[in-house]
Amino acid sequence: MTEALPIILVVLAAAFAVLLWLRLPRLVVERSGRIVLLGALFVMPLGLVQVGVSQSLHESKQKEFCTSCHEMEVYATSLQIDDREYLPAYHYQNHLVLQATACYTCHTDYTMYGDVSAKMNGMKHLAIHYFGDIPAAGEIALYSPYPNDNCLQCHRGTRRFEKKASHTTSGVTLELLYSNQKSCVSGGCHDKIHEIKDLASAELWGPPPFPIPESLKRAAAPGGAEDPFAAPAAEDPFADEPAPAPATTPPAGDVK
Repeated sequence: MTEALPIILVVLAAAFAVLLWLRLPRLVVERSGRIVLLGALFVMPLGLVQVGVSQSLHESKQKEFCTSCHEMEVYATSLQIDDREYLPAYHYQNHLVLQATACYTCHTDYTMYGDVSAKMNGMKHLAIHYFGDIPAAGEIALYSPYPNDNCLQCHRGTRRFEKKASHTTSGVTLELLYSNQKSCVSGGCHDKIHEIKDLASAELWGPPPFPIPESLKRAAAPGGAEDPFAAPAAEDPFADEPAPAPATTPPAGDVK
């Protein structure tokens, strides 16, 4: 029905235009006709604007809309990672969220769907996409920490969630999770999200929907370019210190 809505509107608008053309002389003379014309000039366009906005919002909730920008293609590919530890991929592949609106479902507070600040961030995205420097693959970050409410919109109050042993320990309680004091995606919990840096070396469930960027392939190749996402290696405090070089003595004949 949603896909056919623009066609229906065009047909109705054409039919209304034909009706006005055929009955225009009579409409101008009669008082009721002038009211109809007034409605055609002001009321109908306002109604069409409302329908158009509603249709645009519906389309922008689709995954295809979110991944229509090339910088977001790697995130669509990460939904194919064949590893249950990767949270978005596990939810997407097992239909725990609607696949057609997966991005919107898990980021329902983002850009045009969130508060005024989120909408301004959405406009900033557009400006960067068309006029700014687009971040490298995997370097896009959220403006603020991921809120638990985006997870709890589905999991809150469910038996499996509330009975899970890892949600009722001394460090992680339901009260902390429900109040957003303990993040669902913090270290040691569900901390494997899209993990774009691992994309080139990860096993995928089916063919990738988009080509994997060459920069990620080079970083994942053995002996390839240095991984730009890797943290600097920490110095081993227990490593043996190199032995000092032996002192050299001059030959005996040179001693004076």
